[in-house]
Amino acid sequence: MLAFPFAGLIADRDGGPRLFSRVNAGRAIVLVLVLTVCATLPSATVPALMAGAVFMSLLMAPIRLSVEKAVLLLAKKEKVARTQSLVQNMELLAMAVGPALAVLGSAYIGKLWLLCVAAALCAVAALCWLPLPRGERQLNPGSVAKTVGELRLGWSLLIHNRPVVLLVSINFSINLAFATALSVNAAVVTDIFKAPESSFALLNTLVGVTGLLNLMLVPTLLKRFEVKALGVFGFVLLSTSLLGLAAAPSFVLYTVPTWQR
Repeated sequence: MLAFPFAGLIADRDGGPRLFSRVNAGRAIVLVLVLTVCATLPSATVPALMAGAVFMSLLMAPIRLSVEKAVLLLAKKEKVARTQSLVQNMELLAMAVGPALAVLGSAYIGKLWLLCVAAALCAVAALCWLPLPRGERQLNPGSVAKTVGELRLGWSLLIHNRPVVLLVSINFSINLAFATALSVNAAVVTDIFKAPESSFALLNTLVGVTGLLNLMLVPTLLKRFEVKALGVFGFVLLSTSLLGLAAAPSFVLYTVPTWQR
């Protein structure tokens, strides 16, 4: 959340594809460094993975906003919505396929070398975006004081816009709950319920598939129900699922609210 305002400012000044390539190159470097520490100092594996996760989370903000910026550069007028939908579908498909591929990778090459594969994928993504249109770049972005002033102006406009504040607040609450459940998911599945790692991967795959189906159903549901009704139903379903996660006595019952989430 803290990185998004700065990432948006950088995306506007540097252009989407250029920023995407640079940040993905940075992600590859982070993964290589974590892999090096884990391979040479096994006792520092957990701190290295935690530190790497922090940096990867910070770099996710410019990645998302650079993609949004690139959509506007590649698609014009009526094609924007179609291109944006295509990008979201690819993201959800990656969420569905990724865990399954991770299980296969851990079985054949080991967990540690999955970091190497991930670094290679980030590097390939950076290279694939190099031929895309770069857009105009601001050669004189201004001083640090000017940048801080622009950020302060943006925050002040958001704070005085009550609908935006309420929307951001509920979005922050949902993301916080989702991140909390996601961070403890592996420990709950493999440690508390003693389920194999393949079950955890299958669970994440089902979550990704559900998200893809949900994205496909939303246009149809919007024709029959109001946005407010769908939003309230989704929030109630999410809250019920989180309570179900806390009270689930077995892995089978735990999968139901996780899948609904």
